[in-house]
Amino acid sequence: MVETAKRLIYAKDHKTIEINQDGVYRLHFSGVQDKVNVVIAQNTRAFITHRFCPRSPFMDIDYKLEDGAQLTLSAFSACKTMRADHNIILGANSVFEGYYGFAGQSVQDNWAIDLYSGAVAKLYAVSFCQNSDRHAHNLTTRQIQGDNKVRFRGRGVAVMDSMCQFITKGVINKGSSGAYCSHRSKILTLSDNAKAQIDPSLIIDEYDVQAAHSGSVGRIGKDELFYMMSRGLSEQEVINLISYGFLVSRIEGFLIKPDRLRFYKAIKKQETL
Repeated sequence: MVETAKRLIYAKDHKTIEINQDGVYRLHFSGVQDKVNVVIAQNTRAFITHRFCPRSPFMDIDYKLEDGAQLTLSAFSACKTMRADHNIILGANSVFEGYYGFAGQSVQDNWAIDLYSGAVAKLYAVSFCQNSDRHAHNLTTRQIQGDNKVRFRGRGVAVMDSMCQFITKGVINKGSSGAYCSHRSKILTLSDNAKAQIDPSLIIDEYDVQAAHSGSVGRIGKDELFYMMSRGLSEQEVINLISYGFLVSRIEGFLIKPDRLRFYKAIKKQETL
């Protein structure tokens, strides 16, 4: 069944949703295993936010952007357990920009993005991990033909006994002369037991392309934490301040204010180390 989208859409009610009018939409995931296909019609500009209820630990969504379509996507999940599978196909000269944030015990965040000639994809992923949380972000971009562009920026903060991970792979196919690909991930650990892993890779089968990947894992040492605490801040206030500063540039990209506030609240409520 294909339906023209309304402003508020419940994923469980549709198999395929067609958006053919410019506008702002909210896609609500309320089932246990929601799977939906979304088509953004040619030359249509859509702003979509995802909202999750605690009963939706798994979602599978396919986005197809027809030629010249534009999609800006924003979401924040604080579900205890979440697996999100995103499959995105960008037609010629289409544009995708996504902001996704997570705070929760177990997160599996998977992205597969295919680009055709002239398409542009920008994705920003943010994680805040505490206690024994485990967050894994997996991204594969495939630049299939033409001078398309990919930009990925991942940021995470890990405290206590948590683990944050970014695994990225960029594939540039033969026939993609002029393509640009940039994958960059950064994780900040704020305790001795926190763990971080970044694993970027590139597969290039074409000349005359620009491609780069990088990963950075950093630690704020005990001396630095102690110095800030000696200025009158509690340990939790120090952790909050550093986390805000490291993640704020990504969080502020979220489209709607409630999602931004929920992310800040998740950071603020973390327990003292």
